[in-house]
Formats: sequence, C-alpha cells, structure tokens
Amino acid sequence: AHSSELDDKIERKLEAPEINNKEAEVKRLMAAVQKLKELDKAIILLYLEEKSHEEIGEILNLSKSNVGTRIQRIKVKLKELLKHRQNGH
Repeated sequence: AHSSELDDKIERKLEAPEINNKEAEVKRLMAAVQKLKELDKAIILLYLEEKSHEEIGEILNLSKSNVGTRIQRIKVKLKELLKHRQNGH
C-alpha cells in the first residue's frame, strides 16, 4: 500500500510540474523577501498586493518617486538573493 501511495504522489508531480515549480519559486521569493530590511519588506509586500506607488507612499509616509526608486532597488536585491540561493551560496 505504501509504494502505490508514493507512486501516486510522483505521478501527480509529473503531471503538474509547472504548478510545483511555481510553488517552489514563490517559496524562494518569500525566503528572499524575509532577508530584506523591514521598510523594503513592507514596500515589496504592498507592491506584490498590486498597490500603486502612490498608495504605498501614503501607507508608509514616503513620496511616490521614493517608492518607485526603492522598488527598483529591491527588485535588484531580490534578484541577487535568488541568484545566490540558486547557486547554493
């Protein structure tokens, strides 16, 4: 009984690799977000909730242009963190 359960799990993973990959990507992204400074974390989480730069600025008491600049920098930082994780550093 145990091996057929395992077979079922393997089969499900093979049938939907894009779902599993997406899940893994989200987990990696969230792990990288956790490494950010508190303000950057707040900004990117609001950004991921599809808040506008203006809304994020109002919530965090920052100017709209400051939010835009910070988002660009955060994206670069996250890419670096994800690249390092992928390379096993």
